[in-house]
Amino acid sequence: MVRRSGLVGTAILLLPVAELAALIVVGRALGFLWTVLLFVLLSLFGVRLFRLRVAAIAATTVGAVTADAEVPREIASGVLALLGAALVVLPGFITGVVGLLLQFAVIRALLTSRVTAPFTTVVGSVGTRFAGRGDVIDVDVVDSGSNSPPFPSSPELS
Repeated sequence: MVRRSGLVGTAILLLPVAELAALIVVGRALGFLWTVLLFVLLSLFGVRLFRLRVAAIAATTVGAVTADAEVPREIASGVLALLGAALVVLPGFITGVVGLLLQFAVIRALLTSRVTAPFTTVVGSVGTRFAGRGDVIDVDVVDSGSNSPPFPSSPELS
């Protein structure tokens, strides 16, 4: 676990250097004004895409919950699309390209199983922990003889 987090930290620290290198490469290929225009248009497109993805994830989540579909997979796919839209909003060509790639359903489908696997394993192990034991606890409620309800403000108990 430490190695994975160290790798992520190193990637986050090196991202600005890589973005600057990409900006220089694109600037030399297109020229200064076209690079600035592309930079601004990519960010504006990202803002629009983010707004659309927020609405889409809300509709998909509500639809998946009411239809009893695979909710975790749908939510993970929507969150990955939303993360991609947020990456497009960030200034930078590398984050923009990664964000645009996350908008494709095929890419999200590949990543969704990797994202949801640790959570389903944890939930599955907790769910099967007590399975098969057959323990039943039968409880009888006995009135203590007191006429006052335990919670006077509760109308159901009075």
